[in-house]
Amino acid sequence: HSVQDAVSLALEQNLNVQVERLNPRISDLSIAQARTAWTPSIGTTSSTTGTDSPVNSFLVAAEGGANKTTDRRLTTEVSYTQLFEWGGTASASWDNSRQTSNSLFTNFNPTLRSNMSFQYSQPLLRNRAIDSARQQLLVTNKSREISDVQFRQTVVTTTRNVKSAYWDLAYA
Repeated sequence: HSVQDAVSLALEQNLNVQVERLNPRISDLSIAQARTAWTPSIGTTSSTTGTDSPVNSFLVAAEGGANKTTDRRLTTEVSYTQLFEWGGTASASWDNSRQTSNSLFTNFNPTLRSNMSFQYSQPLLRNRAIDSARQQLLVTNKSREISDVQFRQTVVTTTRNVKSAYWDLAYA
C-alpha cells in the first residue's frame, strides 16, 4: 500500500472528517432558513354568517310577506405580504362579500361588494443599517465560511497525521 492509499482510507473512515463534511450542508440549510424572512406570505379567509329575525314592520305583515327576515352573508379575503431586504414592506389584499335577504325592502338581491387595496411602507431611519433578519443572514453566512475552514482543517490535519504515521512505520 502507498501513502496515498493510507490517506484515502483514513479520510473515508475518519468520523471527524465525516462530521465536518456534513457541517457545510447544515450551514446551507441555516442560510436558507435565514432567507425565509423575505419569503412572501399568502393568506386567505372565508366566513359565512346568517341571521333570522322576526318581522317587526307592519308593512311586511300587511302585504302577506314572510314571518321572518333571513339575511345571509359570505365573505372571502385573499392577502399577500412581503418584507424586502432593504426594509420595505408591500402588501395587497382583495376581499369580497355576497349578501342575500328575503326582505321586501332590499333593493338589490344579492348584494355584491369587492375591495382591493395595495400598501407599501418604507421606513426612512428605522432598521436602515441592519435589522434582525439581515443580521441573522450575515451570521449564518459567516458560520458557513467557518464550516468550510474547519472541514479543510480536519482534512489537512488527518492527512498530515496519516502521512506522519505511515513514514514512522516505514522507517521503523
